Amino acid sequence: MPINSASGASCQINLLQPSPSAGSPSIRTPCEEYDHQTTLDPTTGAIQEMVTIQSQQASPFGILIDIKPTAYSSLKQQQQQQQQQHPTNPPQSSTHDHQSVIIPEDYACKIILDGIWVGSYRHPKSASCSKKHITRIVPADGLTFQALQFAKLNLVDPDDYDDDNHQSLDETVIKALGTIQIDVFRCTLVAQPRCITTATTTIVPPVQPPTVTTNQMKFSERSKKARISTSAGLAQQAISRAPPSEMRWLDQSIDPFPFLQFIFKYKPRSILESEGILFAQPAPTVEFKPDPQDQIRSEQSSSIDNHHDCSRNDELEAHDHKRVKVEDDHGRVGDKKPEIIDLTGLDDL
Repeated sequence: MPINSASGASCQINLLQPSPSAGSPSIRTPCEEYDHQTTLDPTTGAIQEMVTIQSQQASPFGILIDIKPTAYSSLKQQQQQQQQQHPTNPPQSSTHDHQSVIIPEDYACKIILDGIWVGSYRHPKSASCSKKHITRIVPADGLTFQALQFAKLNLVDPDDYDDDNHQSLDETVIKALGTIQIDVFRCTLVAQPRCITTATTTIVPPVQPPTVTTNQMKFSERSKKARISTSAGLAQQAISRAPPSEMRWLDQSIDPFPFLQFIFKYKPRSILESEGILFAQPAPTVEFKPDPQDQIRSEQSSSIDNHHDCSRNDELEAHDHKRVKVEDDHGRVGDKKPEIIDLTGLDDL
């Protein structure tokens, strides 16, 4: 998993498989990661931890996020130490003293699938565990959910116009196809009671409509992104069986830009092989086992042919050594050379 060494924060994509025993949690299989890079966003100054993973055409997945309470302070402290080693601007004393102190903070993790924001996970500094495995997106009312899911990319021919084949023309979404991004913000959280709908409620709020992601969109098959063949989005909306929690966390204040980003670029194996990230898989070898009955018949036929060959050997050798002489149109006798017919072009007919 991509780990930010300064803050100790990490993130991981897990494929989910149903457990063989009823009532047990799904089996998690971490996606193999390649080409880990750490960069700096020139606009926001956020640290970006980027990796490449192999995409799956149809599989639910989960996002494992591990954010330590002191992640922001630890990261800023390291950046400050690097600036002191290579100073460009003189640091301000007040800012220096404040950022040198390691303090716990609240965080909000914004989840973006193929350029579409689908929800946020709020992590209070008072949480007993720094890890959270996210497998579904639950709206504010807590009545429904949508599971995270890889799906086959829906491609249509742009020349075949159909109301049902409406293509996505959002350039932001098209450019972001093939990415799963988690933006981590520093914030201040407050706990508030959730508005729970009960049987005694006089006014029942409507169920929030599902979030439309690239799993439900269609794209032109002529697009360069068509090679990805997979989208990362949300499954169909389902009714939640578990009762929603009575309290929920809300952002009282939040920084305008993230200080840390985890970016996963998912690609099919064919593209990973063409880019040299993975080696091409050798073709499976098929071991041929002859039928015993066919082998017996072959041996019998071979023995019969050998018997006939022995009786005809002298005759065949005699014919092989004879020179056939014929007369031409002028009555001259010459050796007749065999006629050669070129059959190389017949396959093209």
